[in-house]
Amino acid sequence: MKITTKSNFTGQWERQFWSLHKMMTKNQNSVHFGFLLLTLSIISCQPNTISFNSFEPELWKADAQSCKGYRNEVIMDMEAEFDQFIGMSETELITYLGSPDKTLLYTRGQKFFSYNINCTKEASAKSQLRVRFSALDYVNEVLILD
Repeated sequence: MKITTKSNFTGQWERQFWSLHKMMTKNQNSVHFGFLLLTLSIISCQPNTISFNSFEPELWKADAQSCKGYRNEVIMDMEAEFDQFIGMSETELITYLGSPDKTLLYTRGQKFFSYNINCTKEASAKSQLRVRFSALDYVNEVLILD
């Protein structure tokens, strides 16, 4: 005759094992999630570098009075890359184009940066690169005014 008994110890051990397993699985998921968040935040903090083929930002900034002629030479080639300026913040734009020659304030918090393209004293003959910012200080339009 075979007697089988189930001890109370085995049942307690199984319950403890499964509760410990459940707890470890939850902790593993939270550790994985935390690691994923940390990785994404590090990647998102990397600076977004833009390169321009049509002009050199340092030469553009050096020709601040536009009397050296560099701005006038490259402006037509720059026009093909105006879409790269869209969405830039004010500080990002200043790193590429330098401080504007004029800042114009407009309604609803909008503003314009104006960069002279040619060197002339006559206001009617001046060409300008005009950059419009939204109320949130992001570029939303780039124009050449003759």
